[in-house]
Amino acid sequence: PGYNASLADVKDLPTDFTWGNVRNHNFLTSIRNQHIPIYCGSCWAMGSTSALADRWNIASLKNGIRMPQDMLSVQNVLSCGNAKTGCGTCNGGDYAGVYEYAKKYGIPHESCSNYMAVNTQCQDAQPVTDKNKPGCYTCDPGAKGCAAITKYDKLFITGYGKCSGYQNMKRE
Repeated sequence: PGYNASLADVKDLPTDFTWGNVRNHNFLTSIRNQHIPIYCGSCWAMGSTSALADRWNIASLKNGIRMPQDMLSVQNVLSCGNAKTGCGTCNGGDYAGVYEYAKKYGIPHESCSNYMAVNTQCQDAQPVTDKNKPGCYTCDPGAKGCAAITKYDKLFITGYGKCSGYQNMKRE
């Protein structure tokens, strides 16, 4: 049995709280700029991957583990997520598709596919190019360029839903 936010009595919750400072530890992902290195309308992917990473970082506290701040790959969502769930591109998108992608396919760490602010394909079996970025890849300047990584960790979620209204958001 897990925690059920809907059972919390709002009057028992603190009036001021931030996950940015819990016993001198910040559980929130860094603020990112969706327009660096170039303009990309990926706020829907930035916000939802940050929210998922924040929840992962917070969950690590419940398990007594203080993990380094995790950031999920926004570029993976733009490339692979859009190909699998149609969540969106640099021309805009929908956060709900990101959660669907995380549940069905998982999202890797930022180090698997760094943010480039461009729309790309996600073809794991094809060479890594400017137009094709597999789910996870590495580039070796001393070798023949980049290659896909076949085994890598991903964050999966078990469920997602709506939360609206001051009382419900505070409980959550």
